[in-house]
Amino acid sequence: MNNVLESLLKSVNDGNIAVMIPVAVAAVALFRFKKIVEFIDGRKKVRITKLNEALSCEFVDEFTQKHLQQELAKEHCKLTTGIGVERQFREEIFKIHRNMNGEISVNHFKRALPHFKFEKQKVSIHIDKFERTAYWFHLLGGYLMAFMSLAILLLLAQIPNPAVVTIFTTLGISVSFAAVAILMAVQTLPIVSAKMIGEKIKSL
Repeated sequence: MNNVLESLLKSVNDGNIAVMIPVAVAAVALFRFKKIVEFIDGRKKVRITKLNEALSCEFVDEFTQKHLQQELAKEHCKLTTGIGVERQFREEIFKIHRNMNGEISVNHFKRALPHFKFEKQKVSIHIDKFERTAYWFHLLGGYLMAFMSLAILLLLAQIPNPAVVTIFTTLGISVSFAAVAILMAVQTLPIVSAKMIGEKIKSL
């Protein structure tokens, strides 16, 4: 194990890009993930703080105050549920969720939000041709990337006594393909959730 670590460190010191990239990605994922999450969470709370400050201003008229209160309620809802839309739209979404008796979680509503359509005080699901094409592109592309990631690992297993640099380079490429596969699969989730909700809405 020590020999492997020494070879890895030597490759990094020598500027081997194929080894440095996977190491850098792993380092960022391990040591910066918490910082990134904290930063994103902090940015979400900035607007709430600004709205509270505006509401406490004595020069805000009654109409503006009501608008700010609605915006504050929307931001709180977005922060807690991920659903940040206008009050009427929001209430209809939660009404549909309640009528489903918990069969579909709020997370599905959050993911499907870009495909919700609110017209004439009614909520419906809308998926256009471009979105359907993108869904199949990401689904099939994800499967292809996952297959290539696995194929690369199988090729590595066929190499007798591979060098440490070869191992880390191959693993780095395989992990990269796997990461792309996961990202492409994640892109299909909003459509999957939207289809589930759309079918339930029809049966209500």
